[in-house]
Amino acid sequence: HLLIGTRNGGLNILKLATGNIWQMKHVPGDGQFTVPGNNINRLYTDRYDNVLMGIVDHGLVSLRAVFLRSYTSLYAGFGKGPLGNSITCFFPQGDYVWIGTADGGLNRMRPSDNTFVSYPSTKDMFIFSITDFAPGKLLISVVNQGMFVFDTATGQTTPFLLRNVQLNTYTFHY
Repeated sequence: HLLIGTRNGGLNILKLATGNIWQMKHVPGDGQFTVPGNNINRLYTDRYDNVLMGIVDHGLVSLRAVFLRSYTSLYAGFGKGPLGNSITCFFPQGDYVWIGTADGGLNRMRPSDNTFVSYPSTKDMFIFSITDFAPGKLLISVVNQGMFVFDTATGQTTPFLLRNVQLNTYTFHY
């Protein structure tokens, strides 16, 4: 199967052997067999074939072969879902998946027990991308703010600055 996230068309699942497409869309009023929105922004598949879908303005959906679980409209600190409903990126690291959002900063999910941690130091950041930086550190790209080093132990961020001030300003703010 090939998963195709669409804008306004939900999730398309292409069966490669036959060319058939099955569509999973939001159907208003159908709370049991629907996804919460149709703008699939990001897809991530783990080693167990579980799929995480970032849905614009509707949060995170975990899709497994036997069920679908939606994480949306949750409050920080409860550990039941990400802070933020517009998922922008995923970064797998060991037993965790780091989740960047446009409206809730950086979150960490442990798929084995569906627990989440949100980080107050990033809650107002629009996280565009996440990658490894050094042991215990991530490099995050933040829209209109630049790059930051995120300490995974303390949850704190520090600006990542280039030595050339003009290049730093041009690279991260234009």
